[in-house]
Amino acid sequence: MPGEEERHYEEWSNLLSWLDMAFPADEYGGTERQEPEEDEAALREQLLNPKDQDQDYINQVLYIMKNHPMVDQQLLALERSVYIQAPEVTDIITEWLESEPVHPVVQFHALQCLRKRGLPDGLHWSALANRSSSSWRRPRYPWRIFRLRSAKLWKG
Repeated sequence: MPGEEERHYEEWSNLLSWLDMAFPADEYGGTERQEPEEDEAALREQLLNPKDQDQDYINQVLYIMKNHPMVDQQLLALERSVYIQAPEVTDIITEWLESEPVHPVVQFHALQCLRKRGLPDGLHWSALANRSSSSWRRPRYPWRIFRLRSAKLWKG
């Protein structure tokens, strides 16, 4: 149809001008793009690491980590606790793992959190202390972590 090509050209031109206004180019003429992994990591840190980390915020994150009935909320609290600057958080997470039965998935993420917070790579933990090998039964979950120590300090 006559005029339809002109209309398409005008629509594309309008879209291009809107894109140029919405996403301005850098001084070299191209848009500055980071790798997707870098974008995701930066965005994750920005969302999980608020500027105001007062004691109420820290207490709320730790309370959710320990007491929330939904595992996904506990995992989110563990992700947030990685970025909390208070040094006592590492000890609180360690004591929590050693003193209470915790779902295995949450245990795994808590150990990852402790490693990200600066504990050494060689964490050893014993969930089956005082268990004889002759009377093996299928374990009941969640296991309680009895010991959690650095590999450098752990002597068996």
